[in-house]
Amino acid sequence: MTSRRTFLFKTLPAAGITLALARHVLAADPELAESDPDAMKLAYAADASKVDKTRNPTWATGQRCDTCELFNAPDGGDLGACSLFKGKMVRAAGWCNQYVP
Repeated sequence: MTSRRTFLFKTLPAAGITLALARHVLAADPELAESDPDAMKLAYAADASKVDKTRNPTWATGQRCDTCELFNAPDGGDLGACSLFKGKMVRAAGWCNQYVP
């Protein structure tokens, strides 16, 4: 039969790891939606290849969030932080009209 002390010593480390992972997942910033009012103001598109050139004449081939000075993806992933959209993550393949080469 297992004592309470043995049970606690075996389960507490696992519970701590689970809580740490849950905190990390819950703390992650949400992804910016194209329908977000801030995104709409800056003509944000999650896929730069689908930007309407007639409505966004400043867009040029090759401009993407991951080549913009305002974009920061610490792990090189598909999502990253943009200094224009605080608290929201943007797509590396995205674009907005405030692009900075």
